[in-house]
Amino acid sequence: MDGEAVSLGAMAEDEVGDTGVADGRVIVDFVDALLRSPTELDDGRSALVEELGREGLVDVAAVVAQFQVMNRVADATGIPLDGSLEVVAADLQEELGLRRFASSANSPEAGTGGRLMRKLLGPVARAAMPHLGRVLPGRRSKG
Repeated sequence: MDGEAVSLGAMAEDEVGDTGVADGRVIVDFVDALLRSPTELDDGRSALVEELGREGLVDVAAVVAQFQVMNRVADATGIPLDGSLEVVAADLQEELGLRRFASSANSPEAGTGGRLMRKLLGPVARAAMPHLGRVLPGRRSKG
């Protein structure tokens, strides 16, 4: 959203590659420890504080917690993506290989109309994403 190039596909691999996100490695290591290896959580937390400060730790932990809540609620209630979000999310789902997860059954694949809308509007939505960071309420802008 800030115009920086990142590789979300790097997150979908078994071994996370270079995402292009500043301090991404320490963030990924913290999240892995938090979600998969509680015995390494103290080390992950310490590394994150050293790299991003205590405020950075709070920010990263809050984002992880929010994603956990949203995903669990959506999965538990069977909430599919709505049509307008599906247009933007479909390419991302494909790039990240999200259909391999069982919970993807709660978001059926787009029909013919949805696929057509994705082809027509997807490029526009992707081009607009960098600009949203400057206009969305609550977003801190650079400089």
